[in-house]
Amino acid sequence: MLHSQSMYQNILHLVTIVPVFFIALSFHEFAHGIVATMFGDPTPRDEGRLTLNPFAHINWMGLLFLVIFRFGWANPVPFNSSYFKHKRFYTLLTAMAGPVTNFLLALIGMFCAAYSAKLGLSGLTLHWVLYFLTIFIDINIILGVFNLIPIPPLDGSHLLRVFAPDPDAAWIGMIEQYSIFFFLMIVMIPSLQRGLLWLVIKTKLLLSLLVF
Repeated sequence: MLHSQSMYQNILHLVTIVPVFFIALSFHEFAHGIVATMFGDPTPRDEGRLTLNPFAHINWMGLLFLVIFRFGWANPVPFNSSYFKHKRFYTLLTAMAGPVTNFLLALIGMFCAAYSAKLGLSGLTLHWVLYFLTIFIDINIILGVFNLIPIPPLDGSHLLRVFAPDPDAAWIGMIEQYSIFFFLMIVMIPSLQRGLLWLVIKTKLLLSLLVF
């Protein structure tokens, strides 16, 4: 009986987490594309990435990591900073657009969760709404925080080039070349996992202060 209940909960969680991830990554990547386009770069539109269609952005390895390890990533929206009038500043804004969008979505989820009972929801309906919103909030925060890690192809990697004295330094290229090993380290080293979890928890706490 307990085994069947556990299996049911795992299936329910999977059925919920995948569409939530699709929503979160679609808005995340679309935000990159729309900001780059606003600054004069036609690349996102030319590459067909100026869309909320999740299948234009999905990275299947990133989705697999999400299902197994509870964090993942999408295919990054390409942009060409040579189109930007203020190259470093606009690159920074374009890179941050995705994580900021995820944090805003998490805030919206928190507001909905806080006031769902006042909308007349109760019983089983309220339970499932809160369950969905909890996963929605967590996935958006995880996606936002994880993408700030300065490892390609994550958004934080653009910060290396923005703030590095030499954007084309050899050590940045080395990080790009061995990025998969950094991901495996995050997965396999407990202290790194705890550090990432700490960042997620602190970010969630800070966002909740804006709601409650």
